[in-house]
Amino acid sequence: MDRRAAFVVVAVAAAALAALWLGQTGPDSAPSDQHQRRVDQTQVQRDTTTPPLDVEEHDRARSLRQQGAILPLQDLLIRAHRHHPGRVLETELEQRDGRYLYEIEILDAQARVWEMRFDARSGELLSEQRDE
Repeated sequence: MDRRAAFVVVAVAAAALAALWLGQTGPDSAPSDQHQRRVDQTQVQRDTTTPPLDVEEHDRARSLRQQGAILPLQDLLIRAHRHHPGRVLETELEQRDGRYLYEIEILDAQARVWEMRFDARSGELLSEQRDE
């Protein structure tokens, strides 16, 4: 096999592997859920201004996550970005009426601030409102 043919074989193999990695089975395929989750995580990870939980809140969240009582904050940030893409301004884990809630504030592209509350165990969006 000459060099040019070997290059073509490698290029085709690389394209096939890339398509598999992206979760596509053909050129008209929709992205898989797994691919969408990777895209969502990448979008959230690019937001380097996401305020961290304070140390005490972080330790409490880690313990609750290890017990299976709440979902990871990253999962809720992905869900929040699906509702309102933008920059995360604030995150807070709170407990109300024996239920853990994540409160997430996002600044969208139109400079509107959205406050969303999610059930920390199920990830269900409980409320959302635009701050004035």
